[in-house]
Formats: sequence, structure tokens, C-alpha cells
Amino acid sequence: MANNFQPETKFTLSSLRRVSDLEKESLMMLYQPILGPTAVSLYLTLEGLETRLRGDSISFGELLRTTRLMKSEFVVALDRLEGIGLINTFQRLAIGEGYDFHLNLEPSLSRDEFLKNEPLATLLLIEMGQEYFSLMVDLTKPYEMEGIGFLEVTKSFYEVFGTPISQVHKEDLEKAMRLANPTGRGLNLQTTPFDFRIFRDVLLKETGLQLETEEQEKVLILAATYGLNEFSFVERLKAVVETGDTHIPFDKLREVLEQNENFR
Repeated sequence: MANNFQPETKFTLSSLRRVSDLEKESLMMLYQPILGPTAVSLYLTLEGLETRLRGDSISFGELLRTTRLMKSEFVVALDRLEGIGLINTFQRLAIGEGYDFHLNLEPSLSRDEFLKNEPLATLLLIEMGQEYFSLMVDLTKPYEMEGIGFLEVTKSFYEVFGTPISQVHKEDLEKAMRLANPTGRGLNLQTTPFDFRIFRDVLLKETGLQLETEEQEKVLILAATYGLNEFSFVERLKAVVETGDTHIPFDKLREVLEQNENFR
């Protein structure tokens, strides 16, 4: 939002839910080393205000008095929160509606999600060093029951629900993923950690295939569904590419991915 407001400018707040204790821990231990304490404090202040305001507006001047921040400090903190994905800012196009901005607070990623996000994990490593980063990785490891005399007997998704869904309802699977992650929300081509510049280079070098712009959403859906990054996606793809292919054979790739998932 930069400097596009005055102290008398009003805004409203919204959030999906209250910040949980685990999310506060994530904010302090993972986000704060990157954002700094001012931005994290501002986020938690806004979260508290959202509950109190219940849809009513408040001026930026009131917010600055509450936080004791200078306007320049506030702008930097808000920019950082927007850039890292914790706040979405919307400006009203029509004037005279009672408020000019709306801030939507997004929940922080869990520790595991954060460390699997390549840009965020890299920033944390740069800011805090390998020792701190390794400690965070150790804390995300699941509790190992098998090492203390237990054998895991949990049934898999396909043992319980039968035939892999995508083999019977391919169109419904893709429709569900699109509806759950519409462009501009979850699977945003502009903000996703999946780097298409890297992917295109690796794809062309390893397989000789081209990627069309309209195929990017399909790539994102498969990557999100099966936990693939730019390199692992290409590695799986190499198993199904045949001589003469010029574009990604999505149906064949999906079948291979489902088989791998089924026999985990």
C-alpha cells in the first residue's frame, strides 16, 4: 500500500479466524527473524483490533497512536506483511463509502509448511544461519513411534476408499482442485513458490518439452496435489515422456503419480 493513505483515512479489517497458539509460535520463531519485531507486533495488533471492531472502520491515525509507530515505520511493516503473504490490502475504487481500505489478515503457515516453502526457508537460513535453521527442521520432525517398540498400522487413503479417485473421476478431481485453489487465491500463478522460469528451463533441458501458458494451471494442480517441486516434477515426467511428445502428457503423468501414491 506504500504511502497511499493519510492519518484520517479509514479502513476495515477481516480474518478467517483467530490466531492459534501454534501460529503465534510460528510467527515468533519463523516469521519474526525475516519481518522484524515491528511487523509481527503490527500483525498481532491488527488481529486483536479485527475482533474488537467487528466490521467497523478505524482510521490509520488511531492505529498509529495505538501502536506508537511513526508513519514511515508503519509503511515498512505493512509492506513486509503484504510481501510475505500475511496481509492482503484492498483499496476502494468509489470515494465516499465510509472507508477507503480493507485489510484481510491471512493465517501464518505452520512450521512444516514454512520450511517447505522455498523462498521463505531460504530467507530464514540467510537471516538466522544454519544452526538455527537446523533446529527448526528438527522440531518439525514427526514423533517416531516405531523407534520405541511400535509398528505403524495406519490404513492408507486408498485402503479405506478404494480405487484412486483420479482414475475414475479425472474431470471432477481437476474441477475440485480449481475450485479449492482459484487463480488469485491458493494457486496464484504470480505468487506461487513454484518457479516457472526454472521449470521451463529444466523441462526443456531434460525432456525437450515445451510448456504453454494455458498449461501452467494444470502443472500447479498436480504439483500441489502430489507435493512436487520444479525438479521432482520433471523427474516424474521423464518416466512417461515418449519420442515425438512436444508437450506434457498430463493423463499419463497423472496415472504414474496415482500409482506411486497408491503404493506408498
